[in-house]
Formats: sequence, structure tokens, C-alpha cells
Amino acid sequence: MDWFEFWLNVLALAGQSVLQLFFVGRIANIHMRIRNFLIYFLLLYFICTMIPTRYNYIGIPINLLFMYAMIRFMLKGSRSTCCVLAVMTVYVSQLSFGLIGSLLMLMPLGVQSSILLCAMAILPTLLALTLCYGGYWLIFTRFSLKDIQNENTPWLLLPPCLFLFAIELYLLSTNYGNVSTVPAPIEAQKHLTLFTLQALGLLVLFSSLYAYQRVCAGFRAQTALVSMTQEVHAQKVYVAEAQARYENTRAFRHDIKNHLSVIHGFLNAGNIEQAQIYLQKLAAATEKLSFPFSTGKPVVDILLENKLALCTANGIELDVSITLPSSCTLTDLDWCIIFANALDNAIQACMGKPDGVRDIHILGERQGDFYMLEFENTCRRESPWVPKFGIGLNNIKTVAEKYGGSITAEYKNERFLLNILLNISIQPDDISIHMT
Repeated sequence: MDWFEFWLNVLALAGQSVLQLFFVGRIANIHMRIRNFLIYFLLLYFICTMIPTRYNYIGIPINLLFMYAMIRFMLKGSRSTCCVLAVMTVYVSQLSFGLIGSLLMLMPLGVQSSILLCAMAILPTLLALTLCYGGYWLIFTRFSLKDIQNENTPWLLLPPCLFLFAIELYLLSTNYGNVSTVPAPIEAQKHLTLFTLQALGLLVLFSSLYAYQRVCAGFRAQTALVSMTQEVHAQKVYVAEAQARYENTRAFRHDIKNHLSVIHGFLNAGNIEQAQIYLQKLAAATEKLSFPFSTGKPVVDILLENKLALCTANGIELDVSITLPSSCTLTDLDWCIIFANALDNAIQACMGKPDGVRDIHILGERQGDFYMLEFENTCRRESPWVPKFGIGLNNIKTVAEKYGGSITAEYKNERFLLNILLNISIQPDDISIHMT
């Protein structure tokens, strides 16, 4: 290997290293350090020098493994998310060099000057790197890592990416491992076909990304629909409960004069004991007009009263120790979504416990502009897993992210803990500004 070929390979590998890690860093919002580029460049250079030239295509799967390891280490995301990002990153890079390689094979080489030969050797590398940058830029502008953060949906995108990657690997291994540089009609037709196939592969990649975005949009629409359904149900429950309590209060106010007359009669007759007994009965009647829990939010109080009845029917102890902030940006419906989903999951988990203590504890604490909610409940011993996806938790997560917060779930000693952090000082309309 002469010095020109050495530096040309260094240019190509350095360009690939910078573009690939830059793309991963931008799409995953990770700050890449210089040592990350150096480590990755050395790994690529090791692949290039250790594998013979005619078997360079073998280094592509190794490059994919290195990229997966780098993303897995830096992103610390799920295996499916890291795998999709690694395949897309390496595929676009290899496809760019494959397209330029096909075009290069279609061009007649009649240049004799050494300077022009060097320029003709450097130009395809620069063009390939430029095309690679363009592909990454298009993916970055049209695709968001948020779409593949879910544990289940990335596997929908992985098969077409792997298929395209395998096709590109096959084309490189069968046509560019030891190809003649002398143009001929048959060779020109073959390379034109290869160029067309690779261009179609790039088109299929973006079509797959677009289709995947539509699928993710469908999942989000389904979640929003479920959330709206819960909101409508919460409104109906609130209206029905409010109407019932209004009727009871109106009836009590109508009869209060009669109750006072009876007590006044007992006192005038000197029947103090009878008056006390009557007052006790009257106090018991007024208790029915108040809520068993007082959180500061009537809608949440009504919801907790309904869930308390369900807990009592199933032998579950419900302990609530919260005071919700009166001045905050959360709407009553958002509070209902959080409490309804969290309590439904907790009650279901307690009912799945065959014996022993069944209890649910709800704690809340305000710290400055943030409010922390904690739901703790008993669950089955044989199910020590924390759910990562589901309509209930997903709805809670949506509300938390709507207000600049987050949720965490943990299983510990037969107990399930759900922590919800909310920023109660910012408006939901301003969240999009903070996330961009």
C-alpha cells in the first residue's frame, strides 16, 4: 500500500466515523466527545487493515456490530432501538459508497496525468461522504428517536432495514470484491443495474421510515382516543356524582329546619339525652354528604370515593395522604387520568394476589415548582417484572410529559411502586418549546 492509498483510506474512514457518530449523536441528542470519534475510527481502521481488500465486504457486518456496541453504550436504550439505529447508520454509509462506486464504473478512465488520477481517486470519496451526509440529514429531519423509544414498535422497522442491509452487502460482495475497471458494454449495463437497485434501496428506506411514522402516529392516536374516552367517562362520573350530592344536600337543607325544631323540643322538655342521640344521628347523616378523602380537588375526591368502594368490596386497604396544589396548571381531567389509571392498575395487581395483605398507599409532596406522586401497592410474588408498555401507564406517561415530567416504575419485595413527577408551574402549550 503506497502513501496515497493509505491517506485516501484514512480520509474515507475518518469521514465515515465522523458522519456516523455525528448522525447518531444528533438523532439521539447525545454529546459526542473526541475520544468517541477516535475509538470508532481506530476500530474501522483495524477492520480495513486486517481484512484483505477482496474481502472488504466482510468488514461491513463487523462495522455493524461495532456501531451497535457504541450506540448501546452511549444511548443505554433498548436493544431494538439501538439495533435499528445501527443498521440505518451503517446502511446509509455503505449505500452512499456503493452508489458512487457504480457511477465510477460507468465512467471511462482515459486520464494519464498523475495529478488528475489522484483527483479522480479523491473525488469519489468526497462525493460518497457528501451523499452520506445528505442521507443522514434527510433521516434526521424526517425521523425522530422518540418514535422508536417504545419497546415494541422498533421491531416493525427492523426487518426492512435488515433486508436492505443484506441486499447491499450481497451487491458489494458479489460485484465490487474483485471487479474489472475496464469499461465494456456488458459491464456498463451491469453497473447501471446495480446503481438503479441501490437507488431504489435508498427510496425503500425512506418509504419504510414514512410508513413507520404513520404507524407510530396511529399508536399515538389510539392512545389519545383512549385518553379522551377516559376523560369523557370521568366527566360523566363527576356530573352524576355532583348531581346526586346536590340532591342530597338540597334535601338535607330542606329538612334542617325540622331537625332543629325536634332538637329544640327535646331541649325545652329537658330531654338532654334524647337531644344528644338525635344530634349523633344527624352528624352521621351529614357524614354521608362529605368525601372520605379530601385532596383539595373535588374531581379527585369523587374518583377516590368510587375507587374506595371497589377496594372495600375486594378486601383492599386504601390509604391516601395527599394534598394537591390548588394553584397549578394541571387540569382536573389530567388529574383524573393519572389517578384513574394508577388506581386501576394497583387494584388489578392487588386482586391478583391470592392471599396476604392487600393495600394501596398514595403519597404526594410538593417541592417548589414540582409535585411528586407515589403509588405503592402489593402484587404477586411470581410476577417480579415492571411493565414498560401499556395503555394505563402510557396515558400517565403522556400526561407527565405534557407537563415536563416523567414516570418511573419499580418492583421491590412484592410491592410495585409508581413515581410520577410533574412540573406544576408551566403551561402545557409551552412544553413543545422546551422539547425542541
